[in-house]
Amino acid sequence: MKFDQGHESPKTRLNYLFLESSELFAGMPSAIQKEIMDSATTRCYVRGETMFFAGDLVKKVLLLVEGCVKLTQITKRGDEVILRLHRPGEVVGMPNWVPGESHSYTAQALQTCRVLAWNANTIQSAKERFPQLYRNASNIIERALTNLQRRFCATTTGDVRSRLARGVAQSLEEIGQEVDSHVEICLSQEELGQMTAVSTWEVCRELKKWERQGLVRLRREVIEVQNVQGLLGLCEAN
Repeated sequence: MKFDQGHESPKTRLNYLFLESSELFAGMPSAIQKEIMDSATTRCYVRGETMFFAGDLVKKVLLLVEGCVKLTQITKRGDEVILRLHRPGEVVGMPNWVPGESHSYTAQALQTCRVLAWNANTIQSAKERFPQLYRNASNIIERALTNLQRRFCATTTGDVRSRLARGVAQSLEEIGQEVDSHVEICLSQEELGQMTAVSTWEVCRELKKWERQGLVRLRREVIEVQNVQGLLGLCEAN
């Protein structure tokens, strides 16, 4: 940052770094970033807590600083489907907010989360003032649609094993965290099933096989991937 942070707390400095590194605010002048940062509030969510529901009016823009978040929709049959996973540095949802319109999906914390929050009107006004912010938002939307297409293809082709492997591989890319000699994904077996259109029973059965093969280690609401290359080799299995 170009502006003085001499009297700021470590947490405040961390917030500035996340703002500066966020794709949404990339390329913005430091003075404008400071102006945007000064209008933010901080909020924390525990695992399972909902940030907003599908159908809620768009009121806030949330930048994830810690934790991970899932975006979901409910099908006509009442099944919950995971559309996307968010990691720190990302804006929760697609940045095409129009104050007064409604969210088309639900956002829920997958683990303890901390976010920076702005009034949606504030960010909408900033998009109109700064073309760079508008371009950044458009790029995020384009990438999100590409990822959604990948997820759709992964859940509609191949057998259960390959669909699960693709789901885990994409989760590694989106929210995987390196811990010692393995990579952790903060997902329950039920949530993995919601990502891949596989029943919880089939998820449990397949993951138990992978655990015996040394590919993964299962913990409560966490999947430890012990052999990434071995797992990736399952993605194209038929």
